Amino acid sequence: EKAADPDDREVPEDKYTLKVTADQASAHPGDVITYTITLGPVDELGTMQMRLVIPEGLSYVQNSFTIVSGLTEAMGFDNIGFEESSLVFNGVSVGTDYESDADTVLATFRCRVNDTASGSKTVSLDYLEFASMVTFEVNTDAYTVTSAEVEVTEAPVVTGTVTGNITSFLRSDEQISVILYQGDSAIYSATVTGNNAQYAITGVAAGSYTLQVSKADHTTRSYDVTVAAAATVTQDLKIHPRGDINGDGKITTLDFARANSHVQGKDILTGYEFACADVIGTDGKVTNVDAGRINSHARNVDYLWPVPVE
Repeated sequence: EKAADPDDREVPEDKYTLKVTADQASAHPGDVITYTITLGPVDELGTMQMRLVIPEGLSYVQNSFTIVSGLTEAMGFDNIGFEESSLVFNGVSVGTDYESDADTVLATFRCRVNDTASGSKTVSLDYLEFASMVTFEVNTDAYTVTSAEVEVTEAPVVTGTVTGNITSFLRSDEQISVILYQGDSAIYSATVTGNNAQYAITGVAAGSYTLQVSKADHTTRSYDVTVAAAATVTQDLKIHPRGDINGDGKITTLDFARANSHVQGKDILTGYEFACADVIGTDGKVTNVDAGRINSHARNVDYLWPVPVE
């Protein structure tokens, strides 16, 4: 009886398994995922070849493919290597086959999740070629690949909080408005009441803002705040009644003196003090008219705002 030709022998399909596993089941744009290639129990392995299959949305990290230390010697191969340009991983022995009853970790590599990626991303292997270097039988069909699937979702927005105390004057039941602006756009806001009130704006995305606080008969004031992710920024606020330059909640002859000194060019007001003295508020200047209005209020002749009854 004629002996069977080794090339005519049928090799059971799914006899051997190559597994690609990821170090995480889910990821966000910008994340880097580490993958591992593992060969299941095997025999009659004298040459191997496989290629990384990287889906759209992931990018192979150059020079990240790392062959397990000592693998060439452990498998009895003459050479094992990886080609960066083609993403092909291969190895060959001369005259011997590798056998193992346990899993053999072959290599690791990394992929970066692209900024616009979303959905399920599967990394696999193709361009397979396996054979025995003893029988010279090609047994590629006996190998199956278990791929690694990672779900890419939008990264959660980590927000911060802006909080603090607001000091104001006049009617304590008057509403105080606190608004965070970026450019001309009002992004976040809060309202409180009370002349010594606490405020808090939560869910604020990281970034730089102009915080504006206002109340009826008060001079609106702005503060620059920078919010970091998952951080709380404490910014205390204080607003003065119009014409109250020194911030004591009243308009007195001291305020008139400050305004008048500015008009005469002796003691120039700047910043928020200037804004408080500009009671006319239509020309961006502090003039004799503004100083006169402040003086009239201080002398109880013509009030800029209703004076609380003490």
